Parts: sequence; structure tokens; C-alpha cells
Amino acid sequence: MNLEDLRVFVAVCEAGTLSAVGRELGCTQPAVAQRVTRLEREVGVALLDRRPRGVVPTPAGEIMRRAAVDAIGLLRGAMRELDALRTGRAGSVRLCTGPTTVQHFMQRSIVAFRRRYPEVSLDLWPRSSTRGCLEELTRQPLDLAFVTVGIPWSGVEQRAVLEASHVLLVREDHRLARRKTIRAGELRDLSFIGLRSYISPASQLARELAEHGVVIRATTVVEDWDTAAMMVGLGLGEAIVPSVHASSFVRGGKVHAVRIRGLQPMRFGWAARRFADLAPVSKDFVALVDQSLARLGELPGCRYLPT
Repeated sequence: MNLEDLRVFVAVCEAGTLSAVGRELGCTQPAVAQRVTRLEREVGVALLDRRPRGVVPTPAGEIMRRAAVDAIGLLRGAMRELDALRTGRAGSVRLCTGPTTVQHFMQRSIVAFRRRYPEVSLDLWPRSSTRGCLEELTRQPLDLAFVTVGIPWSGVEQRAVLEASHVLLVREDHRLARRKTIRAGELRDLSFIGLRSYISPASQLARELAEHGVVIRATTVVEDWDTAAMMVGLGLGEAIVPSVHASSFVRGGKVHAVRIRGLQPMRFGWAARRFADLAPVSKDFVALVDQSLARLGELPGCRYLPT
């Protein structure tokens, strides 16, 4: 049983003759009869009552006709919905990331996306850590996460897009404010403002600093780099942040960024269960954000990683 057989059968029921359907479809009457006979053979009962002046559905044929009309209608509706998803007239993009990421990486992209796809829902799930984002991506019906790339995670593909060096953020009147660079080993005895996940002994930064004899003892612990920068401006300590964020903080005044030598750069990018399975509208959202990241890659200490 195939869809075309069902369509021909419904057309025969509505026209009352095989020849009329043949003329409409541009085929012979025997070809139409063959499709109906194939259906009857599959269901095991007669579907049409052949009469001298045409055909009418048998009781079984009427059941099949109603079911075929419903099935064809549902399929047409599904095709319309799929076309809307393909063209961006409907659907959703569900993204998990931190509020800081949205502010620093995605503002322009989100505005451009909303203008291009006004009917598509953009659903943002805020999580303050990469681990939290990856957990949500595997547990919830999400499309994407934007994360710090590097934590291995089963069932998730990751793709780095932007690389950023580490900088030390100090207040403008700090003794290190006139420095342009600083070695990782010189970071001892500072009062750090630390991110909860960033200062964990298991984090890459903590492991690298330990190799230089530096242990981060945070006097204040916060959830995001924006809050850390504010604390630095208030004179409550120093913070290690990615260079891509530091550029915004320095423009706001009160703080100065000193590039740290000897540490591996951070990599930011996308995570998805399978990038190949993303809907076209989700892929377009990724492309818009990547365009913004390409511009950020021109900032000092940053590098765009094109795919």
C-alpha cells in the first residue's frame, strides 16, 4: 500500500468512474484499475462495487475512503508544517548558555535573528557553568548550548569558534595597573574574585596555575564574569577573565586588563547532540552568532576559529 494508490482510490470514489480519473491523471483506465486492485489484494476485501455506469465504494471501501482522506489530509498538514520549519516561518531554537554569553557574544545576532524569523520562538535556558549547560543539553529537549569547549561529555558534539587568552583584571589604581603583561607565576598573594566553577581545583585554570606555584584563594566567589568585574571595580580584589570579556569591562572604566603569559587560551563554542541533525533555522542562528564572533576575534588576545 502506498500513498499514490490511496490518492487514486479516493479520486475514483469521488469521480465514480475509473476512466475519468485516468483522463485527469493522464494515464489509462487499466492503470487506474490496477492500483485499486492492488489495494483490494492487500486488504483482502472488495473496495469498489463495479456497476454498468461506474463504480461506488463497498462498505469496506467507504471505510478505506474515509481513512485515506484523513491520512492524506494529515500528511499534507505535516508537509506544510515541515515546509514552515524549513523556511523559518515556524519552529523554535532552544539554547542553553549563561547570561554573560548573551550579553557579550549574542546581542546583535539575536536582534538579527528576530528580524529574519519573527515567527520562530527563541527559547533561552540560562545556566552559569559549562557543566550545567551540557547537563541540560543531554536531559532537556534543547537544540544547542554555548559553552567553554573542552569538557568531554558523552553524547554531545562540541565545536570551538572563538579562542581568548586570560587577563588579570585590576582596578585602575592597583599597583599592577600600569603593566601590559604579567607572568602566571607572578599571580601569588592576590585577593581573587573567583567564579564558582572557574576556581575549582579540577578546572583547567586551577591546574595550570598550580604548575606555576599559584593557588587561587578566592576572597569572594561569584557566578559570572560581569559580577567579578564589578567587584574588581569596587576594589574588592582581582579577577582572571577571558580577554574577550575584558575588552567590555575596560571600556566601562574603573578597571584595567593585564595579559597573563604562560596560560593556555580558553575556547568558546557550540555544543549539540549532533550538529548534522539541527533544523535549518537552528543552523542559521549559529551562522549569525558566528559572524559576530568573527568580529570579536579581531580583539587583542582573541582569535576566531572558522570551521
